[in-house]
Amino acid sequence: MNVQSQLKEAMKSATDSCHYERYQAVYLYFNGYRMKEIAHIINRRRETVGAYVSMYRNNSLEGLNLGHSSGKPSKLSKEQQTIILETVSTKVPAYLKKLVNEEVQHILLEDESMIRDYQAIQRTWFLKGQQRIISTYGQHKGVRLVGTLNYATGEVFCAEEEKLDAAAFLTFLTATLEHYPTGKIVMILDDARIHHAKLIRSFLGENRDRLELVYLPPYSPELNLIEGLWKWLKESVINNVFFRMSKNCAQGKRIYRWY
Repeated sequence: MNVQSQLKEAMKSATDSCHYERYQAVYLYFNGYRMKEIAHIINRRRETVGAYVSMYRNNSLEGLNLGHSSGKPSKLSKEQQTIILETVSTKVPAYLKKLVNEEVQHILLEDESMIRDYQAIQRTWFLKGQQRIISTYGQHKGVRLVGTLNYATGEVFCAEEEKLDAAAFLTFLTATLEHYPTGKIVMILDDARIHHAKLIRSFLGENRDRLELVYLPPYSPELNLIEGLWKWLKESVINNVFFRMSKNCAQGKRIYRWY
């Protein structure tokens, strides 16, 4: 049985999506697809596709089984691995402990996002050779959002601002304190400049008993859960569609709340 036939049979008998993805990636590779093309098809990084191919070359189908590692030996000793496992499974950040102990009542993950009128066309269905056309007004307008995701309840509190600057962030902090009128708030956010402005520091000093900001490390959007909300909003709601604004739509600032 040649490579393509072997992988095709493996795809047919795969019992879960993870194994199927690995078999499919390698199958496409041996059928002449480039790694970049395969990465786009299975929605993975090119490096991941390369790793799948290397696993197969080294150990055939067995190399693609979950749990098989073809990587380098761990640089950590067994004692170090045990410490890390215990830390990940039993230890939580200080602000989460305070939430459990009721020293903090609200943990909010904050971020800003820009939603443009002229959204891109992402993966969608259209006839071959006839790319889908999305009609717009042709105006480069958009909506600037500042929002928080409540870690404990899942509530999304979001406000529309004209500009995403320190003044807008201060306005949002004020609205947040009004929205959560009681209890200590810990807000987790990125290290953007507008979050460190002088007027913000002054506001935090005046409200130190109610509000504390916790800054994430640089380039770590995966640690901020509200980033996933923006991603879903753009990919599943905004992109591939143009929403026309009603003539009767109220102008000015709007505040939204979702659960």
